[in-house]
Amino acid sequence: VLAGVASLVDLGAYDGAMARAGRVLERGQALGYEPLEAEAHLRMGAAQLEAHRPELARESLSLALASAVRSGHDEVAAEGLARRMWILAEPLGLVTLGLHDADLAGAFVAHLGD
Repeated sequence: VLAGVASLVDLGAYDGAMARAGRVLERGQALGYEPLEAEAHLRMGAAQLEAHRPELARESLSLALASAVRSGHDEVAAEGLARRMWILAEPLGLVTLGLHDADLAGAFVAHLGD
């Protein structure tokens, strides 16, 4: 189902992508399965970013990062962090704020090995 979110984003169907990611998020919350919540927040943030809603995307990616760290889903945490840093630096123009997470990003790269 989450793969469908990326496909909808690729097609420019951002509202559909966000709706689908929201349904997955609700399912993850109902199950109490935080790795699924983390991935849903990540996909939601990606869709929001493409829909030119950087503030919403930043919030979703922060939630993805927190859920992913809590649940040990390191790849999602790293991707959420990288996307959030880019949003801060580029669409929001807050380069200095985005760079505050550079050490954390480096730690994820060292931990994940790529």
